[in-house]
Amino acid sequence: MKNSIRKFWVETLDVMVKNPIVLMPFVFIAFLEILTLEFLYFSYKEPLSYIAYPVIRKFFGEAAIHYPGNVLILAKLFYYAQVAIYISIGVTLNAAAVNIFKNINQRLPVRLDAILKNSFRRYFGYFAYGCLIIAASFLLNKVSIIIFAKGARLIGKLLPQITQTYFYTGFTIFQFVVSVIMYTLLISIVPLMVIEKKSFLKSFFVSVYLGVRHFFGIFALILLPFILYLPFIVLKSFPGQLADKLFPEVNLLVLTAGVVVTVFVDCFMILCVSQRLIDTRKGTKVSK
Repeated sequence: MKNSIRKFWVETLDVMVKNPIVLMPFVFIAFLEILTLEFLYFSYKEPLSYIAYPVIRKFFGEAAIHYPGNVLILAKLFYYAQVAIYISIGVTLNAAAVNIFKNINQRLPVRLDAILKNSFRRYFGYFAYGCLIIAASFLLNKVSIIIFAKGARLIGKLLPQITQTYFYTGFTIFQFVVSVIMYTLLISIVPLMVIEKKSFLKSFFVSVYLGVRHFFGIFALILLPFILYLPFIVLKSFPGQLADKLFPEVNLLVLTAGVVVTVFVDCFMILCVSQRLIDTRKGTKVSK
């Protein structure tokens, strides 16, 4: 299994290095996210403050519109913006990247205009996938809180000296593992829709089937790229502590660096799964 996983990683990296055009959809997503992050950061200044202040004050309180509260709340605001970008256009651009990758593998011409047009024709299917991922993430987050809270109470009885920082760090890592498991079951949906040209519903069931049947193979395939996310997930969980130890604006740097890392990680993960699917179609022996 290790050799197969390494093979998919090497093949995918080789395509990405030799054909950087496959990164273009993700670079565009990153551009939108950084532009949005810049807008949020400067929203406390005129004239943007006239629009942003009433909304932020209503949902996050008076402290969130004054320094350093406006910087500390940035991660939460940016998360909601990322969700909106992901659902509205991000998934469709992911599909375009998979289509580019497929054409490169099959030595077909890569025409961005035709690929984008084809992706937007199936917009509602990709939109449904984006909604599914966000809904599943929200639900698993709630379930994780319940499970982890009960576990933490038990641990707290045995280790009463455990600090709040350790609790939240442990919860973040627990959520991370749950997220990897979720993506193991669902990450094949978009590649199946693009490569196999299946409907969203059929792709969902096939993806879950593949995720269960080849669980350890797909889990291991996406785990290493996913781990690159972990430091940023942990850092974004403690904006107040970061501000106290360094300076409030460090949270902006963490978010910006997170966007840059996401460009590579998201692209690499979905293309690795696509490579696995393409090799399976070619009759290549895939580790189970």
